[in-house]
Amino acid sequence: MTKVILEIQNDSDLRLLLSLLERLEINHWINGEPSSALSDEERVEHYRIIDKGAPSPNLEERLKSLNEDRKDRNLPYREE
Repeated sequence: MTKVILEIQNDSDLRLLLSLLERLEINHWINGEPSSALSDEERVEHYRIIDKGAPSPNLEERLKSLNEDRKDRNLPYREE
């Protein structure tokens, strides 16, 4: 199977191509606008957030909190 990716600027050309694909019964998918719909400022802000990364929580405190929250929970196959 051959896959072809096209970027078509003209809407009338796109409609013409789609009608031809349908007439020839060729499977096709349309992905609409590219993901570059963000402004340059928005893109820079998103990259800054990604580069910063997620906060790294104190693992010991998180484990202690989880154990405290779950201590009254009945778990199957666990004898007390």
